[in-house]
Amino acid sequence: VGGALAGVGCLFQGIFRNPLASPDVLGVAAGSSFGAALAIVLSPRLSLPVWGLAFLFGLLSVFMVLLLAGTVRGNQVVSLLLSGIIVSAFFSAALSLLKYMADPMEQLPAIVFWLMGGLHRATWPQVVGLLFIVLPGLALLLALGWKVNIMSLGDEEAISLGVNVAVLRKALISLGTLLVATCVSVGGVIPWVGLVIPHMARILVGANHQRSLPMSIAMGGGFLLLVDNLARTLTPAEIPVGILTALFGAPMFAYLLLWGPLSRGGESGGFGS
Repeated sequence: VGGALAGVGCLFQGIFRNPLASPDVLGVAAGSSFGAALAIVLSPRLSLPVWGLAFLFGLLSVFMVLLLAGTVRGNQVVSLLLSGIIVSAFFSAALSLLKYMADPMEQLPAIVFWLMGGLHRATWPQVVGLLFIVLPGLALLLALGWKVNIMSLGDEEAISLGVNVAVLRKALISLGTLLVATCVSVGGVIPWVGLVIPHMARILVGANHQRSLPMSIAMGGGFLLLVDNLARTLTPAEIPVGILTALFGAPMFAYLLLWGPLSRGGESGGFGS
């Protein structure tokens, strides 16, 4: 899960040429959160799997983003990012409505706990299903690292090299969305991994995505494994892993902003203006 989130974060930062891009920039996390909350609220009447609705609504959110951005003329990168903000805001508002309607004794705590993220609730069938999607997806992502390099040069340069930018961008977004929706449906919302780890990887191996993608995947997996172990051992009751990733991720990002590549506007990170 951590490797997939960090890998997709590295991918999105490259194709959007934006150091602030993260796996949830297109609304996957917001859509999945709404889907999970909907399943919890409807559980007394309908037996719906939380992970199933979370996965479906995660995919739906990005489909809505692509549909909305496709109707806008002009810079497609900006259109996608703004569409992601719109869709995220919509699903966040819908999630707030579900929280308001939920049973405060059982359903509301379940929703809040799911939103905090955690790997402890994953069952073996879910883990096997995750592996069947994530492992081939990551292998394909690594194989496409050179194309991500081309996309990170900008649309004009990529077109001059014979790349169909619109098709390739949608294909890469679809791949990233599939990976993120799968991870969020199993582990809940786990923030900061996909935002911070790719920057740390670039410090070590540079901006070439043929190196930074595998490094991001390895570091993301190791980071989440470490945090999950801490979540299970720091207190008698397991701490939701999303809390710890935020506690560690925010200071790490502050370091990058104050003294790392981001302090220089991201020049060494391979991002355009």
